Amino acid sequence: MSNRKTILEHYLTDSITFIKNGQHLVIHIDSLYNDKEKINKKLMQKYNLSFRELELTIRKFLGELTAKIVRNSPARNLILTGGDIALGVCSALGIKNLNIVDELLPGIPLSTANLKNFNLKIVTKAGGFGEKDTLFKLIKKLTDWR
Repeated sequence: MSNRKTILEHYLTDSITFIKNGQHLVIHIDSLYNDKEKINKKLMQKYNLSFRELELTIRKFLGELTAKIVRNSPARNLILTGGDIALGVCSALGIKNLNIVDELLPGIPLSTANLKNFNLKIVTKAGGFGEKDTLFKLIKKLTDWR
């Protein structure tokens, strides 16, 4: 099994256990990797990737991980921050369009997506948008939304 697959399976197993125990799950990258100036240049050189290619690799990995979690757990609510992440997750799940049904906070829509065997509620938020407590407010509103 490749290192990527091993890491993916590790995160998948831990995530599903967490969700099945009734916990909210937050998946994020280390903030170090969000700043182009702080990127470990050795990592980019090792894999011969540009900064954008590294972003796309992260997007694909997080999309694949999230899709596997959704397909293998009772998770049916997602909060996706940043356009690349939303695109990666929707692509991995085969979602072609989102149906906006509400605005949970100003500028932050709640959408639904119809998949083969279930429906998802998806909140999309711009990466740099919102206050410190925005994610907490969104979790509460999404949990309470009917």
